[in-house]
Amino acid sequence: MKYSLNSKQLLLLFTNIIFHKSIAGLVRHIKTHFPAMYRLYIILKDRTKPPTDDELAIASAEKVLDVEAANAYLVEVVSGNLLSMFAKQSQENSVSKI
Repeated sequence: MKYSLNSKQLLLLFTNIIFHKSIAGLVRHIKTHFPAMYRLYIILKDRTKPPTDDELAIASAEKVLDVEAANAYLVEVVSGNLLSMFAKQSQENSVSKI
């Protein structure tokens, strides 16, 4: 049985291939040349909750973030990420031992 694609299916296939290759290339470029931006990308990509009102206000420059608040926020984010990574690692270890 021979499988053939119509023009819309072919266009969609090629568009998806080009899109995913360009995204992968962009991520690789950011990872190589801008490590801090890559870390931010990874944090945002892994995020499951939408941004809070405070985060939106800070991002839109409606609220000024002082140094103490920024340090406290970063400690909170990093500690949350570390806890989730340890939980994920313990789940993976328990699954692999079974």
